[in-house]
Amino acid sequence: MKDNKNKRIAIIGSTSPSGKSIAEELGKTYSLNLTYRQEKRLPEQFKNKKNIQLLHYDLENQNYPEMDFFKNCDIVIWTVHIKHASGIKQIHLNKKAIASFLSLLPQTNIRRFIYLSSGGSIYGPPGIAPISETHPLNPVTPYGITKLEVEKLLMTFQEQTGMELAILRPGNIYGEESLTGRSKGIIASYINSSLNNIPFTIIGNPLNIRDYIYIQDLVKAVKYAVDSPQKTIIWNVGSGIGHSVSYIMNYITELIHLKPSVINHEQLTTNEIPVNILNTKRIKQESTWTFSVSLEEGLKALLIKK
Repeated sequence: MKDNKNKRIAIIGSTSPSGKSIAEELGKTYSLNLTYRQEKRLPEQFKNKKNIQLLHYDLENQNYPEMDFFKNCDIVIWTVHIKHASGIKQIHLNKKAIASFLSLLPQTNIRRFIYLSSGGSIYGPPGIAPISETHPLNPVTPYGITKLEVEKLLMTFQEQTGMELAILRPGNIYGEESLTGRSKGIIASYINSSLNNIPFTIIGNPLNIRDYIYIQDLVKAVKYAVDSPQKTIIWNVGSGIGHSVSYIMNYITELIHLKPSVINHEQLTTNEIPVNILNTKRIKQESTWTFSVSLEEGLKALLIKK
């Protein structure tokens, strides 16, 4: 594979909350081919840059991407996830999009595929916490099931072709994009409800524990996956620390001295997972990545100026 300065990286979903942050950081070092679905969400800093090429790419309505756009890329980072009200349709759409893209790889220079999976949903109810990458995969939500099916598809393709594969399983991601209203996580939703004095709905038990990861810590993990000499990577990317929904709500309220106009409660339609904390021993052993931004530090960085 080429040395760092000559690598060209394709990012599928460069206007998604994670994709945008990844593209901003990698664009400092690499040449990028970025895809987007809606031009109005395309950041100005991605336009008219010599090291960035852009392509409109609608995963839901386009069976095959334009191969010439990816022909000279060395690495692809897949950050996007197609959501659908129907769980079965969601699985189908995401598998179809990945399969269509993979079918073109032999006609390109792409040798490494980096996929943002989900450490928060792919494991299902934990037998033990923190959860390592060897934990059984028993997702209970359509989102988690879809991530697992795509992982299987990528692993099969790797076995057949020898493609290098990096699967990253992040915890609950939050960051600057939380304030745009696009992200639907608990942190983003509660912040937006509080700042705009609108109702907020807690879905499930507010005492459930989750592992939250600041976007810049995830971006660092992606950079290590780009440059790692390993042919196969499966890494949890989290803090290794759990926080409850109630704790997060209270901490945000303390920081900005605001609350949503109304707080509602809604039961989950699937089985609840009371605890999800990720074991990050493997990524630390196989790279020099470290978790650096605590939840409290991350929330302060987002909100202290509000």
